[in-house]
Amino acid sequence: MMDKFYAFVSKVLLLVGLISLVLAVIVKLFEQFAYFGIFPLSYLRFAGACFLFVIASSLAQKAGAKQSQKKRRR
Repeated sequence: MMDKFYAFVSKVLLLVGLISLVLAVIVKLFEQFAYFGIFPLSYLRFAGACFLFVIASSLAQKAGAKQSQKKRRR
């Protein structure tokens, strides 16, 4: 049950991170200094944090799946 929850959260954060990354590039290309009072670097850092959580969540899911396979073999 937690695997499905983490998979859903990972997909949502991946989508949010991609949107944030695209928004940062667009804001930087159009030479606007700040969009909604937030600078492009802030969007990039938020996207990086989202991507790091997605990576950590994916690795945790894979590690949990390997542990459950080892228990089944015994």
